[in-house]
Amino acid sequence: MKRVVCLLTVLAALIPCLGAVDFTNGHIRLSLNPEAGRFSLYYLTGFSPLKFEPLFSHQDPRTSLLTAYYNEKAYKLGENSKFKIRLDNNELRPALVFESSFLRVTERFEFIKTGGSSSSNGVKITFLVENTGSRRADVGIRFLLDTNLGEGRPGSPLVTDIKPLNGETTFDSLSPDKWWISGNDRLSLMGSLGPEAGGRPDLVHVANWKRLNDTPWKLKYSEGRNFNNRNNPGDSAAAYYFEPRRIQAGESFSASLLLAANDPSGFIVYNVMTALEPPLPDKAPQLPTDPASPVSPLQDDINTLKDLLTRIDHSINSDFQISEEELLRMEEEIARLRSRYGIPEPR
Repeated sequence: MKRVVCLLTVLAALIPCLGAVDFTNGHIRLSLNPEAGRFSLYYLTGFSPLKFEPLFSHQDPRTSLLTAYYNEKAYKLGENSKFKIRLDNNELRPALVFESSFLRVTERFEFIKTGGSSSSNGVKITFLVENTGSRRADVGIRFLLDTNLGEGRPGSPLVTDIKPLNGETTFDSLSPDKWWISGNDRLSLMGSLGPEAGGRPDLVHVANWKRLNDTPWKLKYSEGRNFNNRNNPGDSAAAYYFEPRRIQAGESFSASLLLAANDPSGFIVYNVMTALEPPLPDKAPQLPTDPASPVSPLQDDINTLKDLLTRIDHSINSDFQISEEELLRMEEEIARLRSRYGIPEPR
């Protein structure tokens, strides 16, 4: 039974990854998942065939998420049944839209090119928060990003344009730092801290991912604490806070931040892309299609996963026992799908 439960856990992590829709511009691939309410960001690192590598943790895309604060309650968007999710499928400005009876949050993405890049190398994320309820409310948002490129190597897992970050750190409106960087020998990601995105976040808290994730809204700052936590050592993350503000029914506010592959000049100069650029010299790879079949390979794989989930769920909730031979076939099928979509085991 333990083996069956393990298979179910892996399948649950696979389905959100397969439900994603990709948008590619220049060197950036943005993957939006309207089922899970999450996104991933990839950078072009190879040609013939094209190869995109993740700029932050993508083993389980649910580890980076948006939280809405509404009248002293925090809602993890994508995990709360009060909010429905839909995708605005705009090639240049795609968005995830989270809607409830009292609040609408639109997470809009625009491709950007920083001053030292010849092609699109990042995104501007704008959060539009609308009070759709019948009375005024105190509303805020938090964006948690699971950084990982600088982990597991000598030195600091993150640095800013001014200093290394060896432990828990906060940045507010008085902080001189303009951006942070998470990087390894091949890739690096930078995130804005200053007003370049069109406004400064009220607070950015860099800390252990689990500590930030387990806190419904705001984590108490622990000066000097490292990035370790029990069963979760050396796992860094950055939480952007746009503090609650009182807005009337029908009113809204917006906030923005920038993410991009590292540029030595940072975000001092950047332009929002007004047209799509192909990932030169080739077009982005596509899954093979069978013209004789009305079902796409992606949909076929999703159907396979759903079938596996049904069979495993039936086994757990009844006396039906899956044979050793069938378990082996399931494990082989899951391994094939993980390999095809580049999805490692969940953390």
